[in-house]
Amino acid sequence: MTSRTPARAYQTIIDDLVRCSEGCVSAQRLEKMLPLVGEQAGDALSHSLTDDQRRRVAEALRSERSAAIHDALVILTEWIDCRGLTLHLGGELMPVDRSGMGLHGDFVGRATNWEWPESEGP
Repeated sequence: MTSRTPARAYQTIIDDLVRCSEGCVSAQRLEKMLPLVGEQAGDALSHSLTDDQRRRVAEALRSERSAAIHDALVILTEWIDCRGLTLHLGGELMPVDRSGMGLHGDFVGRATNWEWPESEGP
């Protein structure tokens, strides 16, 4: 399977979203006591927290980032399942929902080390 097939492109999109969900600039800046860009109130809060509290807030920020990506994929799944939305690459239909649990299911699966099926799907 080459990276240029619609199936491989879909897998890459989901895997990229998983990587994106793991990196949260605000959480990283909070943990390192760096200024939060455009957030004076956030900076004041950050400096008032203990190291443990800062880690907990950073983890909550990462969790919310992942949840936002998940929720966006839920909406796309609804559009695919109920409203006829399809995704294409180079004019070819992109097989999605490889887990059988929606795009969000693929996202959650890949975030928890689920392996892609060998078959490229329909």
